[in-house]
Amino acid sequence: MQSNIQAASDLTFENVYEKYNAMVYGIALELATTEAAAEQILISTFQKFNATNFYTGDPECICITLFKLLIQSARENLKANPKSNFNLKQFESAPLLHNLLCENTTIESYCQENKMTKVEMARIIRLEFNSFR
Repeated sequence: MQSNIQAASDLTFENVYEKYNAMVYGIALELATTEAAAEQILISTFQKFNATNFYTGDPECICITLFKLLIQSARENLKANPKSNFNLKQFESAPLLHNLLCENTTIESYCQENKMTKVEMARIIRLEFNSFR
């Protein structure tokens, strides 16, 4: 019980930002063609995350939620800046990421179709991203 209380108290916006901002920015740099665009995607992602108040929920799914919001922010950036050369080619070798980014598949539908949990999906996403590094 104590660990659940401790885990919940660690889920402040500041803690989530501290833990995940480098990951989100790294992915944004992969998607955007400029550092300024990547920074805008980072800011937009965390603004959306803060607005959802998700960090009071299940800590296991934070990574998935951030990735979902990152995709939304990146797509919005593409629509706002059509000449930005939004870059998705590198994700062709990562089936899950390719589905989420290029095929407009939702996280929820992918989990349902493939009979997996969001935690399992988060592990796959991390493995696929690690393959790029």
